[in-house]
Amino acid sequence: MLNEKKIVSTGFLMALPNILLFLFFFLAPMLIIVGYAFTPSLTFDILSELSLENFKRILNEKYYISFIWSLILAFITTLILLFICYPVAYGLVNIFGRATNIITLLFIMPLFVTETVKIYGWSLFFLKGGILNGILDYFALPFPELMYSIPIIIIGLTYNFLPFMLFPLVLGIGLIPNELRLAARDLGATRTTVFFDIDLAIAKPGIIIGSLLTFVLALSSMSESRMLGGKKVIMIADDIEFAFGYQQNWPLGSALSIILAIVATIILLILFRWLDIKSFIKK
Repeated sequence: MLNEKKIVSTGFLMALPNILLFLFFFLAPMLIIVGYAFTPSLTFDILSELSLENFKRILNEKYYISFIWSLILAFITTLILLFICYPVAYGLVNIFGRATNIITLLFIMPLFVTETVKIYGWSLFFLKGGILNGILDYFALPFPELMYSIPIIIIGLTYNFLPFMLFPLVLGIGLIPNELRLAARDLGATRTTVFFDIDLAIAKPGIIIGSLLTFVLALSSMSESRMLGGKKVIMIADDIEFAFGYQQNWPLGSALSIILAIVATIILLILFRWLDIKSFIKK
């Protein structure tokens, strides 16, 4: 019993710096944002006038449309990336074997380039007079007006967040022993049965973590809709930045941020109900 108490106290002391950093840099700012969300005007005396005025304004001024568009685009992006990255990850694991992690790093290299630069690259590709226009002119083909449309926004989101889906899928599929597939086939299992009962079942942690990362990041993105979509669709992160920056309306921005955090947390909890973290760690 004495040794257990000593271990607990030692572990607590070692974790104390991280706990203090968490409280100071994460929890304290979040509490301030929550406080501002329930105040009608910017004031340093947050507790003096609590109200739901900002949340009423969100409903009256139809900010929920931005939430709906953000959810739709994030869901479509996640679904597209899941269908793109699963066969790519499967091929990487089964073809390259131990070299898979090194090759996967090549897909992660775009993360070293800022998001703005990558989006400008897509803009130069799709704009009239750009790269695509030049290629089509060379073959005497008509140039469709693609820029500033929803499909182009989705292309930008898909490109920017591909590594966040691919890497967890590679890790998840890497957990599947090929001997298990062969044994199942020897026992009469069909390809469909092997895929659903073995491949998807074992790779589920990687699928869920990749989908979660992609969805949350796409949900809180704004550069793609602003630069590639020409604000044809306004995502909620753009409204939050506008409230905090141009309007200097911290209470409204805080209320929007709280709603976005609540939505992301609910999605996280739903996904983690399907995921057994302990079994994933043991594997």
